[in-house]
Amino acid sequence: MNQKLLKCFTDALNEVFSETGIRIDSIKDSGMPDNNSIQLVTSIGITGNIKGSFLMMTDLKTAHNIADTMMLSMNIPYTSDQFGPLREAALAEITNQISGHAVTHLYEENISCDITPPTILIGDHIKLMTSNLNSLTSRTVTGDVGIIYIIIGVKN
Repeated sequence: MNQKLLKCFTDALNEVFSETGIRIDSIKDSGMPDNNSIQLVTSIGITGNIKGSFLMMTDLKTAHNIADTMMLSMNIPYTSDQFGPLREAALAEITNQISGHAVTHLYEENISCDITPPTILIGDHIKLMTSNLNSLTSRTVTGDVGIIYIIIGVKN
């Protein structure tokens, strides 16, 4: 994996989470997460000089925490226990913001890219098939909201 690409995405994650009040304790190299713990995946495509995908994967409790923290940072109180359209939109938006920041950092490195609209998958035991991606790296992000796995995949 191109370390420059990875750095752009981890820097973007740090920036966006900091802006929304989400504390990150660590970002560590990791293998692919256990399918049994994954209940939500947000995905954004990367196009341009680099083609691939950025994914965030987590359990529903952590997804609730991320969405609620983001909404509170924008003074949007949300007290429902259900994982509904507002939380889905918040997670899509935070994934979009991270990807947008990363693309800006890539542009500063003379790498021209764009992003596709976010996709959200919700369910139990989500398994990823990444055969169309030649290079794949994942990181485990831990913080006050829970554990998040980020995956960056690139097509050659």
